[in-house]
Amino acid sequence: ATLTDLTIKGATGWGLYIDGADPTIEHCVIVDNAFGAYLNNSDGVFRHNIITGNVTEHVGSGFEINGGSPLIEKNWFEDNAGDAFVLEATTAEIYNNVIVDNGAIGFKFLTDDASTVLNNTLHGNQHGLYFTTSLLSPMIANNIITSSREFGVRTTSTDDHWTDFEHNNVYNSASGDYNYTDLTGTDDNISADPNFVEEAYSLAWPSASI
Repeated sequence: ATLTDLTIKGATGWGLYIDGADPTIEHCVIVDNAFGAYLNNSDGVFRHNIITGNVTEHVGSGFEINGGSPLIEKNWFEDNAGDAFVLEATTAEIYNNVIVDNGAIGFKFLTDDASTVLNNTLHGNQHGLYFTTSLLSPMIANNIITSSREFGVRTTSTDDHWTDFEHNNVYNSASGDYNYTDLTGTDDNISADPNFVEEAYSLAWPSASI
């Protein structure tokens, strides 16, 4: 099934709830619901959507994924009251999303997550990435994480919380770019102004992230 060009607004629970199905969802706006979208054991495709203004201060107020291997790409997550993404026990592929000014965390990783998180831009969230346990194996690469209101990357200990963490730019976080080990300078991770085109979050030349 394919859902396209819909506005999903005003739900008192999840605006979109997918359980065990594999739809393609494109060019939709999920706005002003209690919670945004929930995918449970789905291998669907979610691309070119806007998820904004979902109002509950709750994990996953933007988007929550539990299980499955969905493809999440080229979406815009802004001004949701809670976390933009919550990931648990999934092997999701999450590429080229913009995640800005959400009330809590950009990506929250729960137990047994093994997502691939590549080429995303996170700006102005409470934490950019929050790894709640070391029982995780995501791959984190080529992401830009800027101006977090607390930490850019928060972990529960000095243990590795991923299989790979490389080529990321974590910059200008209010409480520090990392709350434990600073990975700047390792595995091509940097901390430098990416030189955004204002409010578009694309990169102007010259940029340390190009």
